[in-house]
Amino acid sequence: MGSRAFRMKFGIALVMSFVYSLAAAWFYYIPAKGEPFLEVSFGTLLINFSFLVFLLWIVAIPHAKKSTAADLVLITVMIIPAGVLATLLILFALTGLGIYESYGLEYFLMPIMPFTLAYRTVEGKVTVKPSLLALLYGIIAFAWGNLAW
Repeated sequence: MGSRAFRMKFGIALVMSFVYSLAAAWFYYIPAKGEPFLEVSFGTLLINFSFLVFLLWIVAIPHAKKSTAADLVLITVMIIPAGVLATLLILFALTGLGIYESYGLEYFLMPIMPFTLAYRTVEGKVTVKPSLLALLYGIIAFAWGNLAW
């Protein structure tokens, strides 16, 4: 693969990652802005969501071959909205069943679809690796989200 295509794929994934971070921070900032006793800044939200998006890169890249790393990251980042949508649907279904606390399950559910589809597309087969990567992402993201800031 030419280095130009390699750089372009990483560049597209980088831009999409920043857009996701900005959109998520804005989505949470607008409703929280007027809440009493809730101090939240857009910068803090942006830092947190940027970390969570780039954590997908940090978890996925070391496990890919050099020739497929750009494809893997680009496809993973492109499928993030589908992972978020699937997670929301599962959480709504759990709420409908009377389960109101997920205990961090969303941190595992969100990356499982992007990792699985990206690995299936790049490697041509489904293995246990995407599930393990999603579990690793979930543990790190849960710890990050529950630290006392």
